[in-house]
Amino acid sequence: MSELLSPEEARDMDRLVPIQQFKKGTVLLKAGDVATASWFCIEGCVHMYYDVDGDLRTTEFYTEGQPVASLYSFINQVPANHYLACVEDSTLVVWTYAAERELFGKYPNLESSCRVSIESDFGEHQ
Repeated sequence: MSELLSPEEARDMDRLVPIQQFKKGTVLLKAGDVATASWFCIEGCVHMYYDVDGDLRTTEFYTEGQPVASLYSFINQVPANHYLACVEDSTLVVWTYAAERELFGKYPNLESSCRVSIESDFGEHQ
């Protein structure tokens, strides 16, 4: 995506959207918490699951090259009803809600590009 960004956009993305390492077992999001970030999996695997009366119910495994998000919680800033946890050591791009607001406010075209990407990803998973 960097070839699609202006030098200024690329600098702001580098500053606001870090790449981080997470250890196996790291819980990125707990049910009841508001998603303050979404991620993109560079390496590793993230498990999305629900806890139904102590019974864990898997809904998704996210691997390399996939976005990882509790989209409804992230967009609406409301509590999630599921968990996201790393099932192996993972390298993730971290896209915070605050970074999104800043970047989209400064670069409206970036918001359009991200929406197209999200819609495309949803189309692949339905």
